[in-house]
Formats: sequence, structure tokens, C-alpha cells
Amino acid sequence: MINCNDVLIRLLTAAVRGQAGEDVFANTLSDDEIKAIYALAKKHDLTHLVGAALENLPSEEKKRYKPFFTEAVKAMYRCEWLMGEQEKIYALFERCGVRHIPLKGAVIRPLYREAWHRTSCDIDILVPEEQLDEA
Repeated sequence: MINCNDVLIRLLTAAVRGQAGEDVFANTLSDDEIKAIYALAKKHDLTHLVGAALENLPSEEKKRYKPFFTEAVKAMYRCEWLMGEQEKIYALFERCGVRHIPLKGAVIRPLYREAWHRTSCDIDILVPEEQLDEA
């Protein structure tokens, strides 16, 4: 059995660098090994990045990795929705004169190869204490 930690790190490295992740294991993983890597990636909310690393697999091989691709699509959708909601909040704050500063994910998301590579489930915004009620 392969070292799942090692394979996951190598797949994540490929995703971050925009490289082909299938070179990491040359299609030799068993179904049990794929499940183990999925469980490990899921534990750390990184399944979508493995999907990104494996996007160039041949169609017949992609079937074995479907859960990773499903998570990648979910991450894309979640990111688009979250960024849309974030823009609505910023626009509302600006109309109402609420000073605000985006924090965390909103700030670092542009540093990623693709915006959806930085997953998030909330929008962190700093507002002055005296404007909390307005916000």
C-alpha cells in the first residue's frame, strides 16, 4: 500500500503549480488507495485540489476519481456564490457609509492559481466598532 500522505502532498503540489497530477502515481492506485486518499483529502478540505490536479486524466480513468471532480465542481460553485454575496455586502456597506476591510479568504483568494482553490464558507469583514449596529 502506498503512503497516502505522500501521494496527497504530491498531488496538492501539482495542483498548486498547475502541473499534471497524474504523473504522481502513473495510474497505479488501487480503488482502496483512492478511497484512502479521498478520506485524507476530505478531512483537510482539499479534495477539490486533487480534482484540479487530475483534470487531464483520460476519460476512462477519470471515472475512478469522480468524487474528487465532484468536489472540485462544488468548490467552483461555492466560490462563485460566495464572491457574489461578498460583492453585494460591499456594495451595501458603501451605499450606507459603513467603512469595511475584507479579511482572510477574500484577501488571499487572488493569490491562488484559481479563485476556487481557496475554499471558504464565510465572509470575514472588519468594521469599526462604532458602526457595528449599522453593519
